[in-house]
Amino acid sequence: MKYISLLWMIGLLASCGRSTETARPQRKDVSETVFASGNLEARGTVSLSAQTDGYIVSLPIGENDVVEQNAVVAVIDNRKNQASCESANTLLALAHTKLSENSPHLQKLARDLEKAHKQMAYDSLQAERYETLWAGGSISMQEYETRQLQFETSRLSYEAARQTYREQQMTLAEDLAAKQSSKKANDEQAGFNLIRSVKRARIYTKLKEEGDYVRVGDVIATLWDPEDIYASVSIDEGSIRKVRTGQSAAIRLNIDKEKIYRGTVEEILPSFDEATQSYTAKIRFLDSLDFKIVNTQLQVNIQVAQHADALVIPLRFLSTDHTVRVQGEKTARMVKVKIISDTWVVVDSGLTEDDVIVLQK
Repeated sequence: MKYISLLWMIGLLASCGRSTETARPQRKDVSETVFASGNLEARGTVSLSAQTDGYIVSLPIGENDVVEQNAVVAVIDNRKNQASCESANTLLALAHTKLSENSPHLQKLARDLEKAHKQMAYDSLQAERYETLWAGGSISMQEYETRQLQFETSRLSYEAARQTYREQQMTLAEDLAAKQSSKKANDEQAGFNLIRSVKRARIYTKLKEEGDYVRVGDVIATLWDPEDIYASVSIDEGSIRKVRTGQSAAIRLNIDKEKIYRGTVEEILPSFDEATQSYTAKIRFLDSLDFKIVNTQLQVNIQVAQHADALVIPLRFLSTDHTVRVQGEKTARMVKVKIISDTWVVVDSGLTEDDVIVLQK
């Protein structure tokens, strides 16, 4: 048995030789669908914003262009950033020089240290000699103690010179680290002059042009993933309870309503849109999409149920109070309906296949 769409009209059985239009209820396998409209959208939509103030001097992109990851999308002229970067480079080079072996300041301290070391070595040797002389009774105690004091003084001078050299090295090393950090920060700031794409994407809208002045936070362009397109549709309050994730869907783009794409309900957003009085669902394409322009309008039929061997009649034979005229009966018969579409009705009870219904005038 074949399923019939809710949008299809069932055949009529007109009585031969009669002016009154009649029909007989028929058994069909019916596919129940929910209609929804919407548009194409892309996942991963991002906005490229200015991270510094200045004039746009280069904007080598156009709407619908595809840009690769890390590609330069715009160049902003910020002279302050450039000047800061150059100054940081100069100060860093100077800090390197101050800490190098050729540093004039460190060379002087090294000479002072070497001189103090030689003096200490000389005084140490003299102290040993005087100690031997004092032990042999050749010199007085005062001469011996004077020489020992002189050695101790030169030793302390040497230690002080060595400490000064080490402290100066540490100071210069700290200064170098600070200059390196400053250069990194300035390089990063200067890098804000170049606006790059964070991933491969298609230009959706270009909001600025070359020569425009931008401030931090101004959006220059919006991009989206050209390979991840889905259908975003609005579903009314009366139908949303029937829709579930995983249900199949038939999608038609308004630019080519003859072509049908297979899809599936991927997500139902947990919020109600007060403006449209509807819910939003995302439909994932199962077929390859050959037209990928965001905001393209579309229509979707979501298959929400299948009714096997359902009893159906044309909608126009049903009155607004859910009654039908049955041939041979004086009064209209009340029927219970299960589904009402634009053209036909699934009858739950009140009619049989043997009944002949008459169009009410």
